[in-house]
Amino acid sequence: MAEPSDNRRAELIAAAQANWISALTDLGGRNTLLYYKDRRAGTLDLATADSANLERFLRTGSIRLTRLFSDADARADAIRRVQAIHRKSRELLEERGLRAAYLATGMARWDELFLEPAAPVLLRGLTITPTRARHDDFHLALDDEDEVNPVLLHKLATVYGADAERATGDHDQLRAIAAAAEVPGFDIQDRRVIGTFTYSKLPMVRDMQAAGELLIDSDVVAAIAGDAEAQELLSGDRGEVLALDSPEDDYSVLDADSSQRSAIDAVLSGRSLVIHGPPGTGKSQTIANLIAALVAKGRKVLFVAEKRAAIDAVLSRLKGADLGDLVLDIHEGTRDRLRIARDLGDTLDLAQTVTEGPEQELDRRLIDRQRRLSRHVAGLHEPRPPWGVSAFQIQSALLGVPAEARTPVRLFPPERIDREAADRIRDELRDFAHLGGFTLRPGSTPRTGRRCGPPSRPGRPPISRPGCIRICCRCWRTGWTRRAPRQACARRRGIGSGWRCCSSSPGWHRRCGACPPASSSPTRPAWPPPRATAPPGMVP
Repeated sequence: MAEPSDNRRAELIAAAQANWISALTDLGGRNTLLYYKDRRAGTLDLATADSANLERFLRTGSIRLTRLFSDADARADAIRRVQAIHRKSRELLEERGLRAAYLATGMARWDELFLEPAAPVLLRGLTITPTRARHDDFHLALDDEDEVNPVLLHKLATVYGADAERATGDHDQLRAIAAAAEVPGFDIQDRRVIGTFTYSKLPMVRDMQAAGELLIDSDVVAAIAGDAEAQELLSGDRGEVLALDSPEDDYSVLDADSSQRSAIDAVLSGRSLVIHGPPGTGKSQTIANLIAALVAKGRKVLFVAEKRAAIDAVLSRLKGADLGDLVLDIHEGTRDRLRIARDLGDTLDLAQTVTEGPEQELDRRLIDRQRRLSRHVAGLHEPRPPWGVSAFQIQSALLGVPAEARTPVRLFPPERIDREAADRIRDELRDFAHLGGFTLRPGSTPRTGRRCGPPSRPGRPPISRPGCIRICCRCWRTGWTRRAPRQACARRRGIGSGWRCCSSSPGWHRRCGACPPASSSPTRPAWPPPRATAPPGMVP
């Protein structure tokens, strides 16, 4: 007896399967394989072509476009149309890897409400090559085999219940199949047209229809369909990813940063995941490294992409690492069987050759470098006392400080500042800055608008003028005095020995304006006195 959870899982997958098939199946009016329309450009009807040259073209499979039309006006119109077909087919080939140029033979029609079906019956691949840079003539080359329109057969089978699997493309046979299914007004017109037709999604529809049991057995498909147990099984919280830091286990062939390495390690650990990233973040590089690592472990990899450019990006990286022979490119399906067989044979021949193992000295150097880099990264991100932050965090914070906010002022030894003190200092500085403590405004100092005279003689401080700074007697020996107006020294007498003004005291060099004149000074030291550089805001 089936478990209720199993029945629920099967129902969810069946519903999702039906939705996916419906989304992939395009049986609407935009599908040119069911509703073909002649256009002013992008289609070419061969009804006006020369009959003899057209017969030779169908028999030999190649011809120049200008030889198909003897009339000059018809030839010019055909060149204009084929130019548009060539541009469209080249765009589909470069962006999506699809060969879309075909010669369609026979046009099936039937009755539908509001629509006029016109479906090509036989499709034959066509290669269009410009003969000159002006694109005024083209070489047309047909594939060897015709193919029955698969979208037409799918439409007849799914909508009308026709037994279309045995259809071979014969017009009489197809008419009989449609008559047995009672397709209203079904008929086939004898026409040959050149255009672009795509049906890349139809094989996906067929695979989806035939893969019911495989879909039920897949946990990934069940999780996508909405099964809670499968989602819990595949969730990222089920365990830690084992980082493969050992060089013996690292098969990366291209550079990879920490985020790319974590994604590769997660896949190698058996995880299912989705990688998001904007252009230029190394997604194709990560895929190339992942393919190399999985192949080195004996796994097979299927790489699928909607656009050909994504496949070419990964292939170019693998070829740059001399691993292009590992890849069998089948993006274009079976249309290039000769190339696929040749690539497969070359790879099998290469697999028979035995390569030498890596040198031991190279392995030793690699292991040593990797260990040193790992220790450096660990030390860079290790939180350190007393603040509990890492060197990386400190460097990141300093890099974010603008140049105008930097200052040469340094606090007392930072190792004496713990986390609590640092937070307090930061808050106090923020409050001080918020109150305007670091802003100098006009009128906030008595020196605003004052002028000082020129130096009295070279090598000596300037002679004081009213409002200028005076140098006091003992200041050279006992410390520094702040910038002050002329009468500051006289007002500060008696505050301390460093402010005592006496012109006869030894060690004086220059009188301040508030001191009495002196007839002579017993000792006069050389100018300037041997002192250290004054702190900011102080004057010697």
